[in-house]
Parts: sequence; C-alpha cells; structure tokens
Amino acid sequence: MTAIQRDTLATALREGYFNVPRALTIEELSDVLGISSNAASQRIRRASDSLIQATIVIDAGESNDDDE
Repeated sequence: MTAIQRDTLATALREGYFNVPRALTIEELSDVLGISSNAASQRIRRASDSLIQATIVIDAGESNDDDE
C-alpha cells in the first residue's frame, strides 16, 4: 500500500466514511482530501485491495478453516 493510499484510508476512517450510516459521502471525502471523487474512490478501492491481500487472502491450497 502506498503512503497516499494509507493516508486516504486513515482520513476516510477519521472522517466517518466507513461508519454505518456513513458520516459523509465520497464527494465530501474527496473535498476533504482535495481530489476528485473518482480519485478518492479509486484510492480507497486500491488501498482496500492491498490491505485485504496482505492480511486476509491466503495462498491457494491453504485452508483458513479453524475446524480442521
């Protein structure tokens, strides 16, 4: 994950973008970040993908079942 992606996620979290219900829209978040809403959305998706790949996804053939 890039530093910009990390900062975007941190700002989104701090501003309440991930709250349920959301505290602000992607457009409002993009204003806070000073970028377009499309750029903000892409950064969040790419950063989320990096985070998931690094923390959740396991190699093919491995099991994440705790029952075994």
